[in-house]
Amino acid sequence: MQMKQENCWPRIWALLPLLLGGSASAQEAFSPEQIGLGGAGAARTDSSGIRNAAAMMLTPGFYSFTEVGWGQGFHIGEAVREVRLDSPVGASFAYSWGRSNLPPTIDEMPGWTLPGEELTNERVRQDLRGAGGFRILEGRLGFGGGLRYLRDNSELGGEESGLELDLSMAGLLAEGVSLAVAGRNILPESLDPLSVEVGLWWNAVDPINLALDAVFQEGVVEGRAGLEVGLAEAIRLRGGYSFSEKSQHLGAGVGLLGEGTRLDYALSMGTSGLREGITTHTLAIFIAVPSRQ
Repeated sequence: MQMKQENCWPRIWALLPLLLGGSASAQEAFSPEQIGLGGAGAARTDSSGIRNAAAMMLTPGFYSFTEVGWGQGFHIGEAVREVRLDSPVGASFAYSWGRSNLPPTIDEMPGWTLPGEELTNERVRQDLRGAGGFRILEGRLGFGGGLRYLRDNSELGGEESGLELDLSMAGLLAEGVSLAVAGRNILPESLDPLSVEVGLWWNAVDPINLALDAVFQEGVVEGRAGLEVGLAEAIRLRGGYSFSEKSQHLGAGVGLLGEGTRLDYALSMGTSGLREGITTHTLAIFIAVPSRQ
């Protein structure tokens, strides 16, 4: 659902959350409404642009995203983005900080452990992100790119830092229907593996939104599907599922809409794989100031 606003709020109100703290996500590079959809929603055009900068270019506006998350740790984040009507370019910036104690990955496991030993892997992660893009064909086709500086300090893996690059393209197939594709972590020395994401966002019949994504990473294909349904004018219910041969997880969430604002809550629960039984929660405030010529 893309929000349409009639009154232009003073931009200081959109910048205030940035001054008070935190990015759109520390553990994951997408916003709570996408977490509530099971991780689907890469082609959602009213996003922060951190996950897919090209999709951001298809909906003009000045948006602020303030987020906190908890469950197996804690993170805070803030992102702001602006895409103007009177210019073909746009940009977004984000910062996040998080501390977690998730189970170690296979690569982080030591060569041997004592019988019955339970390993902990406390991790502190800081993200600094910037993204930008441009649009053509009367705003129906967008191109984008994003840079991410990541510093990761884990109990088992030690401290690592690196620069990562994403490239993306997105287009409006019809009114309310968008398709997006992105290559993420494409630099050779990226800390996270190279991946390709393809997403479809369907908003052709209000108040029902459908998101379908596919993620290709290290020979593994992950599918994500989510549905958002509106109740009355101010409530959006979300649910979704992510599945691959390595893991599966469930997402659920709710959004409360105001005039130029949205309060989102999302829950993500691992149902199989390494994170089975692990539940995380995310709460965020979205503030929009429509772009005008």
